[in-house]
Amino acid sequence: MFIGRILCRCLYLLTSFVGSKLLIVSGQETNYEPQKVELKLRDGRTNFEGRVDILVDGVHGTICDDYWKDASTDVVCRQLGFSGGEAYYYGGHFPRGTGKIWLDSLRCLGNETKIQDCPHEPWGDSDCTHDEDIGVRCKSSKTPNWNSVQIDVTYGSGQENQDTPQPTTEPIPLRDIKVRLRGKNTPHPKSEGYVEVYHNNKWTSICADSWDLDDSRVVCGQLGFSQALPIKYSEVRVSSKHRLYHVFLTNVSCVGIESTLQECKCYAISSAKMCKSKMAAVARCERGNFVEDARGKRKSGEAAYLSDEISKNTAVRVRSGASFGRGRIEVLYNGIWGTICGDRWDMRAANVACREMGFGTAKEIFLSAKEFGEGSGPVWLDQVTCHGDESSIMDCPVHNWTDGHASTSSFCIHAYDAGVACHIPEQRGKLKIRAVGGRLDMEGRIEVQHGRKWGSVCSEGWDIHAAGVACRQLGLGFAIQNLQEVTYFGGLNVPIIMSGVKCRGDELSLNQCKHDGWNNVKCRDYAIAGVVCTHKLPDLVADIRLIESSAYLEDRPLPMLQCAMEEHCVSSSAYDIIPGSRDYAYGRRRLLRFSSSIYNRGTTDFRPDVHKSFWEWHQCHQHHHSMEVFASYDIVDSDGNKTAEGHKASFCLEDSHCDPGVSQRYKCENYGDQGISVNCADEYKHSIDCQWIDITDMPHGNYLFRLHVNPQFRVAESDFKNNEVICNLSFNGYQAEMWQCRFAEDD
Repeated sequence: MFIGRILCRCLYLLTSFVGSKLLIVSGQETNYEPQKVELKLRDGRTNFEGRVDILVDGVHGTICDDYWKDASTDVVCRQLGFSGGEAYYYGGHFPRGTGKIWLDSLRCLGNETKIQDCPHEPWGDSDCTHDEDIGVRCKSSKTPNWNSVQIDVTYGSGQENQDTPQPTTEPIPLRDIKVRLRGKNTPHPKSEGYVEVYHNNKWTSICADSWDLDDSRVVCGQLGFSQALPIKYSEVRVSSKHRLYHVFLTNVSCVGIESTLQECKCYAISSAKMCKSKMAAVARCERGNFVEDARGKRKSGEAAYLSDEISKNTAVRVRSGASFGRGRIEVLYNGIWGTICGDRWDMRAANVACREMGFGTAKEIFLSAKEFGEGSGPVWLDQVTCHGDESSIMDCPVHNWTDGHASTSSFCIHAYDAGVACHIPEQRGKLKIRAVGGRLDMEGRIEVQHGRKWGSVCSEGWDIHAAGVACRQLGLGFAIQNLQEVTYFGGLNVPIIMSGVKCRGDELSLNQCKHDGWNNVKCRDYAIAGVVCTHKLPDLVADIRLIESSAYLEDRPLPMLQCAMEEHCVSSSAYDIIPGSRDYAYGRRRLLRFSSSIYNRGTTDFRPDVHKSFWEWHQCHQHHHSMEVFASYDIVDSDGNKTAEGHKASFCLEDSHCDPGVSQRYKCENYGDQGISVNCADEYKHSIDCQWIDITDMPHGNYLFRLHVNPQFRVAESDFKNNEVICNLSFNGYQAEMWQCRFAEDD
């Protein structure tokens, strides 16, 4: 009996590794090959975690956790359409499942496309209970699962007189297929022409049989354009030799909501003579704001890139992404920007959002804040379930959105903020750029090419915004440092050919920034610009409600302001009063006091820009200054003139309080490390010195209060646009009121 068991076990191991699946019933082996296997995650807090439930030929069940490893998690998550796995949980972490335990001892290698391909015990043969049901957490990023896409494929017989394709069971691999529009005499980026796909190392056309506007819409979306326009073949200006020179696909059938052409049903043909219409498929796309001249620069009076237009013209935007069209999704409701919960966030909803912003379709989605950091404000939308053809994300059915009124009762928190990466048009005219001489791939001196000549960039005026454009153009994420005079990276024999670079920070290429011109370079010797790039940065965001609710006036005697005066936290007129005089003894300063709480909603800690060995000790307050200015406070009149000012020296940067589940790491006591952890806040209460603006000399009237965090951009952030807060302020001489606080970018 013992020998027989060993033989049976050896037989199982042999057959499992060659792909045979056996069902053992009453001691006898029977071959059993499921016709249909489906996976779902159940009872998790989000749709990317939970117990792994499996439906085998319509029979519900679970999977045992025996021998489970990371490789099996990756296979399950990829089969579900996620980009991979993050963790697995043995039975008991999620509620027990029900039904049959279909799989036991699953031992995936990690390169399988589905769990059916992994070695395992015979289907249905398990000694486990539901206390051992496996659970997983997948990566929040999600891409279309091309392995599950159904593609109808046929080949021609090779006979010239055959008009229709003949079906075959052989699949055509259409994964990651490239698409372009072939035409001439049209502005860049190309938005109309004959549709071509890249197949077998060459560009091939598509037969126009059954081609319609829905097919064009998908092509336009994949190319980065939001919509398709009707077109007549006679209107397309293109050489006839490109029409059906090489042909690959025919009878393409798209619904119009797909992200890319490879999701559509299609047939393959081997000869242009099999195309009934004798015409190639044509598409014309809505250009929107993507307009370039012949040199790849924006046309006068038109916005070439949508970053400035999104918040003005639409109710949805992306934030905190390292590249254009990529980031956390935010929506505007009742004048307040909020986020979307990643629960049930899918490609269809992402397509609607991307098109609404003027981009193309989505190429990747993110189901949590891990990639872009947490947003602020309410989580406006939860469980968005778009069909895919809506004109606005607000038109999609959602949970907790009734009669057009948003609800904040969702269980979602900002940790599950949804994100997206949209298709954008390919840009011509980008400057060729490279990072040279660095010790790592993420750093180096910047060299650019003009004509056939490569040269360095002058570091005079080279700031974090310009460095950010360079890192983005290099595909290396954000800039964490803008390096000056990087002779240690070499290049002393390389000419400096670009100088005076001034960028806003949202350009796609350095040549879209202002500079001195290629024939007017002005630079000192050895002033060579460099960068250090990163994929993670902090993001400081002020609590605007706290500022508004905590403001009040205080008249404070001058003798009690000695330490504050040493830190220049009062108006200049206070220094005209002679210490020890009667005016000094009885003098008072009128202070607008308020509390502030500065959160770090980025993806890595915020640290002072200099090492603690360079911090300055302030004897009066008994603390170190880690940054010269951490936040500036100003009051301006209706003409923009500054009428009062204040600043806050960074005498202490610490985790005053953190979100639930986040540990405090930074404390200022005993010369401790200073900083702000991710999802923690540095709070300055109204009672602290310098947490005010001296308005003693300010006339009565209406003003704007302005708070700007990290105003000198000394520390790199993933998003500088949310660093400034403005509030309405009225002052009648004895009372001040602050209201309608908002981020300056939303004003």
